[in-house]
Amino acid sequence: MKRRSVIFATWGNPFIWNEANYRLSGSKTSVKGVTTIYLLIKELSPDLVVLMVPETLLCDKKVEEYGGRTIPPGINEGEYRNLVSDLRNSIKNFFRRKMPEDLEAKDPEVVIMPNVGEYYSENIRVEWRLPEGEEVSPDSAYAAHALISAVSSLIEVGKGADFISLYFDTTHGVNFMPLAAYRALMAASRIASAFYGLKIEFKQYNSTPYPSRARSRSNVPGMSYVPDLEVFVVKREVITPVKAAQRLVYSYLSGGEYFRLFFSKNGMMRIPELEEFRNIHKRAKALASSIHYSIPLAFIQFSVENYEYAGKLEGYIRRIKELLEEALLYTSITKKDEKLCIEHKIVPNYDYLKSLLSAFSLISYGNNSLGEIRIQ
Repeated sequence: MKRRSVIFATWGNPFIWNEANYRLSGSKTSVKGVTTIYLLIKELSPDLVVLMVPETLLCDKKVEEYGGRTIPPGINEGEYRNLVSDLRNSIKNFFRRKMPEDLEAKDPEVVIMPNVGEYYSENIRVEWRLPEGEEVSPDSAYAAHALISAVSSLIEVGKGADFISLYFDTTHGVNFMPLAAYRALMAASRIASAFYGLKIEFKQYNSTPYPSRARSRSNVPGMSYVPDLEVFVVKREVITPVKAAQRLVYSYLSGGEYFRLFFSKNGMMRIPELEEFRNIHKRAKALASSIHYSIPLAFIQFSVENYEYAGKLEGYIRRIKELLEEALLYTSITKKDEKLCIEHKIVPNYDYLKSLLSAFSLISYGNNSLGEIRIQ
């Protein structure tokens, strides 16, 4: 059996973390480091590590110590794109420099995530905003980026695999990040399971809290203290293709009859594939109904009708990932007094994106079933 695995982690601000002796509960594995990710790499030997970090780290001066740049007062929209790219590289540099000497690991994939709020960057306040609207929210935007990143990663590691383990570390996430990523990764596990017809093991990890007294003492010369922290498995589930397909019917329906990938404010993105996506989404409805009502002959018939799309779906998923990465960079930057406002012009909606990816997965699930029938 060919097993593959991937670790996803939500990170807040890694530049303020202090060392701890992390130990995995029920195991002898332990690692001294600033993050649990090194412990999980040592124990689990993943094929891929994906770190989700907020764009608002661009206000932290320490990003410059790792090759990044903070936001200057006179920044424009074009320069913001370069700063985001630099931030991605600085997180990789941080990962390498903080890695324990006895540990070897490939560079992680770093996903820059949308965030909101007011932060300070050298004599200037910086506020990140999303467009106003009932269907726009920080957790939805974050979950959408987590979803497409997870689905893309699972599809890449899932090729030729018989079993995938998805490990999710929420130790360092803050605010809405862990919850938004959790629901996105659970959905991604179902999407990938039905898409490839394989089992996926989902495990969530979290450490005991870092003691505040140890944090304060570690910054005082001569009073360093490294606490011992235990890391637990707090959620475990095995997802099968049949079980996943049944749940994806509801995920598909969450998008309604007419879906929009993005919501915008004075921003436009040219998406040549949009009508094709809408057509596929619409055609998946009959297939979803045949699964929901357990009508096998209809399921086979609708699977045959959607066969033409089966070979295109992986490419569509990669394209959607590109679109979300591009959307993050569409901003409007204004300055008033000593405050800089960065407003995203275009943001994705989690429910609509989940609905579209569920449609893709159900079509692939139907195509896999046709293959099994032909073999028999």
